[in-house]
Amino acid sequence: MAGGFRLRTVRKDDEEVCKRIWLIGIMEDLPRLWWKHNSRQPGFLLVCFILVFVGYYCESMLLGFAAALSWIYYIKMRAKWGNAFYVASRKDMDAISEIYRERFIVAESQATGEILGTACYQTFVENYTHWNGEKLPENCWELFSLSVKPAARRLGLGKLLLEEVEKRARIDGADLFFTASVCNHPATSFYTRNGYKVVLG
Repeated sequence: MAGGFRLRTVRKDDEEVCKRIWLIGIMEDLPRLWWKHNSRQPGFLLVCFILVFVGYYCESMLLGFAAALSWIYYIKMRAKWGNAFYVASRKDMDAISEIYRERFIVAESQATGEILGTACYQTFVENYTHWNGEKLPENCWELFSLSVKPAARRLGLGKLLLEEVEKRARIDGADLFFTASVCNHPATSFYTRNGYKVVLG
């Protein structure tokens, strides 16, 4: 227990709340970060300019602006559509306590018992044997997800959850890694501050 928070293993009756916290990151935070990242890329801005210029060349600025706005809408919604398909494929999030058991940690308020954050890790990493051309250690855990409710962020809860997973990994003699989208700057900044090295792949 630290900072008014208590860590424990997920229970069956926690599943709906835990999935909702996870969904905030997937369906709200990531699309917003993806848009922020891509809207600043030269290629995105160039396409907008070209579409407006084509409208001007065809003597229809309205057409050019309409095409540019359609392009902007497509880019903005693409992450949401892709993430919606990803969420639909994650059937494991409907049976968290059964599948992950002690590997799914919840952080709750000591005062109210409200679940404020979650962390989940995998001890058998099937999808990753190499990263960026280098072989991963034999005993390597993946921090599968770490999610905190927006209202409970910047209170040290993410660090508390991360430290709990790290402690378990050390006991097992395991290395730990986490994968994040290149647009997820808050996540990469968080892990860098906590001693992790960013490896692009």
